[in-house]
Amino acid sequence: MRYLLAFLVLASVAQAQTAAVITNGLVAWYPMENPATERINALNGTLVASPGFIAGRLGNAVSLNGSNQYVTVAADSRLTSGNAFTVAVWIRTTTTGVRQIAGIDAVASNRRWALMSGQGASQKIAEFYVFKNVSTYVSAGSSRNVCDGAWHHVAATFNGTSTGGTGTPTLYVDGLRDTTVSGSAVDTVATPTEPLWIGARNHSSRLYFAGQIDSLMIWSRVLSAQEVALLATFKPYGAQ
Repeated sequence: MRYLLAFLVLASVAQAQTAAVITNGLVAWYPMENPATERINALNGTLVASPGFIAGRLGNAVSLNGSNQYVTVAADSRLTSGNAFTVAVWIRTTTTGVRQIAGIDAVASNRRWALMSGQGASQKIAEFYVFKNVSTYVSAGSSRNVCDGAWHHVAATFNGTSTGGTGTPTLYVDGLRDTTVSGSAVDTVATPTEPLWIGARNHSSRLYFAGQIDSLMIWSRVLSAQEVALLATFKPYGAQ
């Protein structure tokens, strides 16, 4: 009994720490519990082509067919503008080849950021893009396979500077720092003027995601490596 009580205390402390990590700077959280309700600032999503919802990594997850289903969120200044932000999400897919997990990426005009799967020579890795404008961008690609049918936690941070400096994107997979790219020409990200798309890209080449997406979260700050590790281990604040 003594050991059980000790375990429960430690578990409660860990959950409390995770809650503190999540709520500090959190601007959007999409648990994907059907419908695509956003729990922090009511930046609710719109389901396109009636995607399904099935058991996910944390409660339910939106399940996308890879051909015409996705979620859109109206443009909002709180969604990853400025020189510091973090995006984190759970994904499950077996589909190789480039697919968009989420992003504000109207390719011909207003590009801000994009999180992709199926990248690289293997067509199985994740990659994070950050854009200063249509043609100036930096990307960080993972070394781990995220298209193997298992649940993977993918998190990306961007640490920029004032105009004229440099920015640093970092990509994490399953709580581990995978890639950091330093000294890029992308120093800051402009205020979004296009919608956030989840599971597809806002362009004629849609790059539809095939699989499940769960608990997409966005912060207005750079999470530490320790915070990302906690996210990949414990449930987000409020998740049942």
